[in-house]
Amino acid sequence: MIGKRFAVALAAIAGLGRVHAATLSLDCNGTVHVWVDLDKSTISIWADGSNNGVDTYPAQITPTTIQWGPAKNHTMAYDDQGSLDRTTGSFNETMGPNGSWGHRGPLDCVKGVTPLPATKF
Repeated sequence: MIGKRFAVALAAIAGLGRVHAATLSLDCNGTVHVWVDLDKSTISIWADGSNNGVDTYPAQITPTTIQWGPAKNHTMAYDDQGSLDRTTGSFNETMGPNGSWGHRGPLDCVKGVTPLPATKF
């Protein structure tokens, strides 16, 4: 009897180590979709109408901000960098050398409903 209780307790303790990936999903102004993987410290960004796909960057995540870049986008065509204020929901992003290829923001972000697009691998 003690052996069974021990096995059940051990199984319960082992289950505590299993953690599901924590991903924040945000929709910004309804046109830019953002996913933040808190476990991997990455941010993934996709804009409606974009044929470029989802760009994922290493991110510095704190309780109040999420920052990324400068880092190459998935096509290696340009540098991307930006920030997301976790207290106000404000998203800002610049693209290209010194932002010369464009700027998005500030955009207001809310809890997202758009799922992260599936990948083949």
